[in-house]
Amino acid sequence: MTENESDTHLAFWESRFPGKGEALMEILRPLYDWEPELKPVLPNLEERIRNVVFWRDTLDVKVFTISDGGSLWASLWDSLWSSPRSSLRDSLRDSLWASLRDSLWDSLRDSLRFSLGFFLLDSLSASLFYSCGFILADKPEEAAKLQPLLDLWLAGNFPVGFDKDGNLLILVADPESE
Repeated sequence: MTENESDTHLAFWESRFPGKGEALMEILRPLYDWEPELKPVLPNLEERIRNVVFWRDTLDVKVFTISDGGSLWASLWDSLWSSPRSSLRDSLRDSLWASLRDSLWDSLRDSLRFSLGFFLLDSLSASLFYSCGFILADKPEEAAKLQPLLDLWLAGNFPVGFDKDGNLLILVADPESE
């Protein structure tokens, strides 16, 4: 991203959430030029997950590929929203909820909507919404806890959601594409 583009994005966020633009850009900057691409399973993925999922107990990690199918219906929204350990729901007023959700969509829709598809975009949106929401709620330490989740996305291992047994589902590249 050029400096001019970065300034434009910063101005966008600052106009919608005065005084928070730079903190929001710290989270969002890597996504503006990001081209989502599935990658092979990261080394030590299970260890990384222990540092990622703090808001609920996770039984295990299940890695799957597009050819495995089915698991794309999972979503991080439900898990993050219903967690008693995630205080964002109580931190954001209803008006801020809609404003942040709409702003994320306005800002990132062109770069991500065609490359991720609806189901993956939904889970990535949850990750971003909660990271940014904690910034807006003046809880930067909570936002920082979600950075490892975003790092998984950027590294090509997409945390899609949880299955009915409490396993975190991670979408990775098909072995044939490695």
